[in-house]
Amino acid sequence: MARQKVGSEDTRKLSQFTSGSYFVTLPVAAVRNLGWRDGQKLTVKQDGNKLIIQDWE
Repeated sequence: MARQKVGSEDTRKLSQFTSGSYFVTLPVAAVRNLGWRDGQKLTVKQDGNKLIIQDWE
């Protein structure tokens, strides 16, 4: 995979698995700052045109 240009850290691409599910990659630094781990449960809520991703409680 090619590296993104400098300054484009906020731009991400929406992709689709062959099963039909969608995914977006997250910046490593953001995930580390939030303290999230691989396999952690998260909640996804829609607020108008925004998706809010939070730690599952």
